[in-house]
Formats: sequence, structure tokens, C-alpha cells
Amino acid sequence: MAESKAVIKLRSKYENELIKQYKDALNSVRNEMVKTAEKYSQGGVISKTDALLYARDKELIQNINNELSKLGETTLNLQKELQAELYKQGYFETIYSIDKQTGFEFSINSSNFAILNPETISKLIADQTFLSASKGLNNRVKKV
Repeated sequence: MAESKAVIKLRSKYENELIKQYKDALNSVRNEMVKTAEKYSQGGVISKTDALLYARDKELIQNINNELSKLGETTLNLQKELQAELYKQGYFETIYSIDKQTGFEFSINSSNFAILNPETISKLIADQTFLSASKGLNNRVKKV
């Protein structure tokens, strides 16, 4: 099944945000490295002894680790947001498809249709049993 324009747009939005976050982290690490190199250089040159000190600079290592931790946390949060958005989009596309094929006439004001609760989405995404069961259901629905 081909991805809808809405899903492609969602993925693109989150990919662009991730790229921005990675670029920002890279720039931050570079700036820290330049600052630390300036601390150990004399006339723009770093001696072998100072290069060893530079490589073992605890503050630099800690700053890089902090930046990587922030990046990891941001990445994880963006992935969770994307997963929820894709789930929600898939839900609405499925309801639309069922509506078109069956004429059941789902509508937001109807008792046949319910808006998804974000907490429910999070619980469903976290439940691996549900995810594997829904993949099987997806395959069965495609065969019909």
C-alpha cells in the first residue's frame, strides 16, 4: 500500500526536524572542540604533549557527552511524536477507506466514530502485542 501524501508530509516534517537537531548538535560539539583546542594551542599550533591533554580534557568529554545525551533524548521524543501522528493519520485514513467502500458513513458527530485519545495512542504504541496483532490484521484485511 502506497503512503498517502499526508503521511509523506508528516515523515518529511520529522526528518527535517531531526536533521536540524543533528546539525545543531554537530555545531555545538565543533564549537566546544575549537574552544578547547584554543586553550591548549600556542600560536595556533598544538604540541604532541598538549594534544594528549586536549584528547583527555574532561570538560570537553563531558560537554560532548551532554550534547549527545540531549540529541538522543530529542531523537527519541521526535520518534514517539511521529509514531503517534502516523498512527492517528492511519486511523483516519482507514476510517475514510471503510466509509468509502461500505457506505457506512462515519462522521465525527456520529456515534459510529470516535476521536482518538492521545493517551490511548501512546499505550497502544507501547504494547508490542497489539502491534504484532495489528500487522496480522492488516494483512488479513488486504486479502479481502
